[in-house]
Amino acid sequence: EGGFSTVNTYDKAVLTWGFVQWTGGGGAAGASDLTRALAIIKRVSPEAFATRFRGFGIDVDDAGTTLSVTNAEGTTLTGEAAALAVQQSPALTAVFSRAGLDADIQSGQLQAAAAEKITSVLALHVDVDPGKGKTMVRIGDVVTSEYGVGLLADHAIHGGAGGARDATKKGILAYLKEHPDVDAASPASWAADAEQYL
Repeated sequence: EGGFSTVNTYDKAVLTWGFVQWTGGGGAAGASDLTRALAIIKRVSPEAFATRFRGFGIDVDDAGTTLSVTNAEGTTLTGEAAALAVQQSPALTAVFSRAGLDADIQSGQLQAAAAEKITSVLALHVDVDPGKGKTMVRIGDVVTSEYGVGLLADHAIHGGAGGARDATKKGILAYLKEHPDVDAASPASWAADAEQYL
């Protein structure tokens, strides 16, 4: 969606950063795309995170739920207030942009994207037999090809994990409706054909 150093501070998301364009400060409403990504970057590239973010007063809790910004006077803002502080500060916006040029931060962004937009989505389950009892199928048991995973990741980036799950479920249900002879409870027998259909 953007480059590793891309920062957007002009839309309703308040603060958007990185090649996947993660958004939000998290906080009371829970984790955001941005806070989860920053927590992964902090975990996998701790030295780069300390240099590129914490050295400028920007941090995220280890759970990835809340962004924080501490100013020179020692005042700390958290959650959406922290995101607004970055939005309103050309210097803090530049910190995010410059961090995106660091190879270790870029590697962290890639790992965050894989975890948040691919692995976690493939692990989701959908009910493929609604109304007749729950027949849950793991998305990763249907979407297995590189091309299919790429399309799924695109859905997750643009519509969130829930949007990717819902689109996949809709496609699987349409496939099963067109193939009434398959056993929905035995995805191993129809998953490969269903992925082509999707």
